[in-house]
Amino acid sequence: MLNRYPLWKNILIFGVIVLCTILALPNLFGEDPSIQISPTRDTQINQALVEQVDSVLKKNNFDVKRIEEGEDQLLIRFKDTEEQLKAKDLLDGVLQDQYLTALNLAPDMPNWLSGLGLQPMYLGLDLRGGVHFLLEIDMDGLINQLTNTYAESIRANLTEKGLTPLIEVTDAQTITAAFANANEANRARTLLANNQSFMELSFDTTGNRLTANISNKEINERKASAVVQNIATLRNRVNELGVAEPIIQQQGLDRIVVQLPGIQDTTRAKEILGTTATLEFRIVDDRSATEAQRALQTGRAPLGTKLYQTREGVPYLLKRQVILTGESIVKATAGLNPETNLPEVYITLDSKGADRFAEGTKANVKKPMATVFIENKLQTTFDKDGNEIRKSITTEEIANVATIQQQLFSNFSISGINSLQEANNLAITLSSGALAAPIHIIEERTIGPSAGKENVQRGVDAAMYGLLMVMVFMVFRYRGFGMVANVALFANLILVLAVLSLLQATLTLPGIAGIVLSLGMSVDANVLINERIREDLRKGSTPQQAINNGFGKAFGTIMDANLTSLFSAVALFFIGSGPIKGFAVTLSVGIITSVFTAVYFNRAIINLLYGGRRTVKRLSVGGRERLKIFSGETTYNFMKYAKFWIGACVVVSILAIGISVTKGFKLGLDFTGGTEIEAVYQSPVDIDTVRDRLEAEGFESVVAQHFGSARNVLINIPTTSDLEESTTVTDTLTAALTLPDNPMTIQKIDYIGAKVGSELVSDGVMASALAIFLILVYIWFRFEWKLAMGTILSTVHDGLFVVAAFSILGLEFDLTSLAAILAVIGYSVNDTVVILDRIRENFRLDRTSTPKQIINASINQTLSRTIMTSLTTFLAVLALYIFGGQVIHSFSLIMLIGIVVATYSSIFIAAAGAFVLGLKRDDLIPAPISKEDGNEVIDEGDNESNLTH
Repeated sequence: MLNRYPLWKNILIFGVIVLCTILALPNLFGEDPSIQISPTRDTQINQALVEQVDSVLKKNNFDVKRIEEGEDQLLIRFKDTEEQLKAKDLLDGVLQDQYLTALNLAPDMPNWLSGLGLQPMYLGLDLRGGVHFLLEIDMDGLINQLTNTYAESIRANLTEKGLTPLIEVTDAQTITAAFANANEANRARTLLANNQSFMELSFDTTGNRLTANISNKEINERKASAVVQNIATLRNRVNELGVAEPIIQQQGLDRIVVQLPGIQDTTRAKEILGTTATLEFRIVDDRSATEAQRALQTGRAPLGTKLYQTREGVPYLLKRQVILTGESIVKATAGLNPETNLPEVYITLDSKGADRFAEGTKANVKKPMATVFIENKLQTTFDKDGNEIRKSITTEEIANVATIQQQLFSNFSISGINSLQEANNLAITLSSGALAAPIHIIEERTIGPSAGKENVQRGVDAAMYGLLMVMVFMVFRYRGFGMVANVALFANLILVLAVLSLLQATLTLPGIAGIVLSLGMSVDANVLINERIREDLRKGSTPQQAINNGFGKAFGTIMDANLTSLFSAVALFFIGSGPIKGFAVTLSVGIITSVFTAVYFNRAIINLLYGGRRTVKRLSVGGRERLKIFSGETTYNFMKYAKFWIGACVVVSILAIGISVTKGFKLGLDFTGGTEIEAVYQSPVDIDTVRDRLEAEGFESVVAQHFGSARNVLINIPTTSDLEESTTVTDTLTAALTLPDNPMTIQKIDYIGAKVGSELVSDGVMASALAIFLILVYIWFRFEWKLAMGTILSTVHDGLFVVAAFSILGLEFDLTSLAAILAVIGYSVNDTVVILDRIRENFRLDRTSTPKQIINASINQTLSRTIMTSLTTFLAVLALYIFGGQVIHSFSLIMLIGIVVATYSSIFIAAAGAFVLGLKRDDLIPAPISKEDGNEVIDEGDNESNLTH
């Protein structure tokens, strides 16, 4: 029976839609500015704390929405950010260092949704804002760390040569070693001066004392590299936390800004970001426990040992020689020991560390070895006047002591950890790499969306207008089938939101680009199906046959077009980072859901309306064509000028490269860095008013956002070539920020580095190259290498064209612009594959026409679909351009240009490339397959059109 799904299939399809609708519902509800209070090791969340917090807040007239008590945290919800910030300052003073307080944005959902464990997807910094941390690198701690490392290396080196000096660090850059006599001191100087490891030190001897000084040059080099290494380490740690698209950039000489969108457990983020943790493995000294107790009481350890304690206060004397440090750890994962069910951290070492560890443990088999956990944290306290006092606290404690039973190599585990959460934190800290210097969180604030609330709302409204325009067009073009396509399109949007919520993905403007592109592909699939049905009706098929053939013939084309785009998205996800990865996630999800809704959900509805035993005389799939170009019966000779199209493509590509190289780009803050200014107004200020004034004064590339409160505004302006000038507030800027009825003062001004590291740029280039390679391989395998080369030629042409457009038009090039280029490339491939699929089909069906005639016929037959898809996608993006506001102006303009260029290249370049390379019937018709008896030959090409659902 034609056009009928079994009951189980209908239940499954509609069940998925209902389930995804429920999963997407949390995105309809907002979030509450909140304060999250978490216990330390020595405290716990209890009713007494709840009553204390409630009493303090009521006494100070805070408007608290509600207080929620959990097992491991207390969540206090407020109605606005202003109250939240004031309350945090108050609670920090009351609770002191007994509890950890953190700012949070908690979802505000009905209890029945929360009870299901559902969560909304996160919104990025550009759409919602987030949490801002300002970290300061402890440069004094860095120098002390460097000096102590040198001191320990000198001790180990001289001990190995038979000398036993008494070594002291006398100041930040000086190490003194005392010997028994002057001869030993001179010998030590000779040994160390000839050692390559100490080339940066200068040595001097006076009597029996040797003095080593660290040069200022090395200290300055270490300070500069510490910032770079710490930024790289912090990126690794944030990635381990699962935060998508964070901002991590240098500010000034010794500070780092970290902005985290969509994070819920900010307390844990503070622990991970602000902790300098490492491990040391030392052999336990042979002296008795009594000696350890004596050392604890006197504060003096015997020569060659150092006193440590366990968390329970048990003292141990450990040998000063370190067998292994955390720098050799390449991987650390947390888990439970299957025998003891206690938490452990499983360690993997690099080759150098493994060799050293193997040597050290071999020499100490049957001896106890201690794992020393060293942690640096910034402790915040308050004096009696409420002034904040910060000091660095270093904790050195023994995590566990175990007897070495046998020689250990690159893989082992450590135990003695209190909880699995603590084991996870330690594993993240160790596996993300060591910080080059301790860092301290000196500022924590919530920040508003960088795109601005009004701009964000305009972007959302524009997207809805675009969706509405597409839906109206689909109904106008395809009548009843257009209505069904609109239902499928809306269902696709619900599925995308549901999956992103389930994955807890972070949605930013580049991510929205991926959704726009995937919705365009969803429309394209419906257009393909409807055009196939109309084509079959024109050929005289019955309505039931036309429906069956339309879905059947379109299925292969839809899969080919979406698979090529999916390959691109997967390549971008695994190699790209930051906004590239965000774009890839939303695009991948959108491609998969669009196939489901366009092919299966759409078909299920059509089956219910027309299928089964119904007698259908006429289908509501659009009226008679008034324009020949939409009829599918055009006879344009596209291949007549095939060589001209290819020549023009090469010329345009070369010109695009030349223009891009010579004219250059107007790089945005994401790539250049710039000046960061904090302006404080006397009363709350509308952020869009500030943006408008800055743009009116010529600061076009400015980023302004609320910072901590409605009175504080953070402004980022691109840097100039003169660093000194870029960190100076000009009179023009001050005038632009000054409002007539709201006095303003400049709180601070700093230089900030680029958001985008060089590795993101190189990763993006690699990801794009890999995506193009995968497309080439797939089309080569699925179609033919000449068609693959034509596709790559048109795709490269489109990519270079839109890149050159940025240069010619002087548009700001930032991370969102990068997403627009990727979207254009994805659209171009999707558009081209549809034509290639029809060329392959016609080559297999038509055994008499020439290759030129078949290619021309294929392009003419798909011309209606190509124009329809381009028109619907163009309308959606046009709405973004007209109504979306400044924040997505460049993105939507480039998308409009890209759609036009991609349409042109898919019609004129891709197939022309294959034709010029000599595409012929033998390339696309598979070899005959004989039956075992060899008497009958079956050509699979004859069955190409017999696909059924």
